[in-house]
Amino acid sequence: MITQKMNRARFLMITEALTDYLEHYCEEEHEPFDVSYLANDHFDEFVNWAYDDLIISAGERDLLLNRLERKLIKTIKMKAVRGYLMSA
Repeated sequence: MITQKMNRARFLMITEALTDYLEHYCEEEHEPFDVSYLANDHFDEFVNWAYDDLIISAGERDLLLNRLERKLIKTIKMKAVRGYLMSA
C-alpha cells in the first residue's frame, strides 16, 4: 500500500518499527497476546512513540493518525502482525 503521501521505503520502515514495537510489548509483559488486538488497540500509542523517538516525521504522524487513511493504516497493521507471527 504505497500512496503519494508515503513512499515504499518509509512504508516498510514504519511496518518494521510496528513489528518491533509489538515484539517488545509482548516480551516486556511476559504474556501471550492477540497481536492483532495489540496492533489495533495500541496503534495511536505506537505512532506517538515513533514520533517522539524521531522514527517518523510530524507529517507521517498526522497521516497515520488520520482516520481517513484507513486502508494505509490497515495495511501497515496487517503486515506488522504478519511479520510478528513469522518471527515468533
